[in-house]
Amino acid sequence: MTHYEPCDKCGQKEICQDIYRRLGNIREKSVVRHVLSAFVLPLVVFIVVLAAVQQPLEKYIDSEGLRTAVALLTAFAVAAACVVIIKIISKRFDS
Repeated sequence: MTHYEPCDKCGQKEICQDIYRRLGNIREKSVVRHVLSAFVLPLVVFIVVLAAVQQPLEKYIDSEGLRTAVALLTAFAVAAACVVIIKIISKRFDS
């Protein structure tokens, strides 16, 4: 059984291969560091702060709903500060 390739009967087969070859040889900066710092790090900070704040708040706030709201606001504020710090650091190093 033969395997059919969609490019087999295409008139622009060589042009496409050349384009993909050129794209494969491009040496640009990796975006992985930027993606991790922009999306993953703030999310991890949010989750860690949310988990860490719950325990101490049990001593001071009896209402579970209020405790959750305060923990969410605290985690959001720390994650937002993390984003601002990441922006400042990335501007300083990318310049």
